[in-house]
Amino acid sequence: MAEHLAGSRFNAIIFDYRGTGESVGEGLNGADIRLDQWGSLDVHAVLGMATELSGKGLFLLGHSAGGQLFGLAGNSRHLDGVVMVSSLIPWWRSFPLPWNLRVWMLMHLVMPLFSVGRDTFPARKLGISSMNVPSGVIRQWSRWGRRRDYFFDQCWGLDLHRYPAFRFPLLVCHIDDDHYAPWKAIQALLRKLPETQQEIWHVESGLSRTGSVGHVNFFRPEMKDVYWGRIVAWLETHSADLQYGDYD
Repeated sequence: MAEHLAGSRFNAIIFDYRGTGESVGEGLNGADIRLDQWGSLDVHAVLGMATELSGKGLFLLGHSAGGQLFGLAGNSRHLDGVVMVSSLIPWWRSFPLPWNLRVWMLMHLVMPLFSVGRDTFPARKLGISSMNVPSGVIRQWSRWGRRRDYFFDQCWGLDLHRYPAFRFPLLVCHIDDDHYAPWKAIQALLRKLPETQQEIWHVESGLSRTGSVGHVNFFRPEMKDVYWGRIVAWLETHSADLQYGDYD
């Protein structure tokens, strides 16, 4: 996807959150890494780099947690637009049967149990993700996920003041066969961004050659000709005439 965006004349930056990919190690213990740091520190750092490189327009393309956490970054107020793919509030009651039971078990049993005494949570082995995740991230995620408002619950003490103030255009991608991001759970997140200019794209998985997109396949190369053009066109439209300022 990054190469495709670069070929469409965008400067595209990809990065590994601390404790993942090439950022595994780096002197950090997985048990000490928190999910809120992915937003407040990692996204903040990348947006700062992008601001230095960008000639005009600063956009974020976030998948799942990447479309949730960006507002924790102090410099997210500089964003001119966001594309969210399968981003949601994972409250178990927002999922239909039998997925609601599976999500409840993940948040209440599987994640807390398999993150005890480990630096790394075996998400790949358990079939939850395509990569393993720091255990500290999973412990915090499961705590958030056991509350209806997720990390937006005031009990966590996070700085959330930017979310209701964002007024940028927002492309929301809901994939019809993504059981981990049902429409009701996506809507719960959108209610936290009431001033954004929301464009909803209900992605039809049947258009792909495989007939399945799910939660993680949208960014695979075989999806390029079917779906990615919509995102490029949206970015081109909203970068052509920017009229958005900073919102503290």
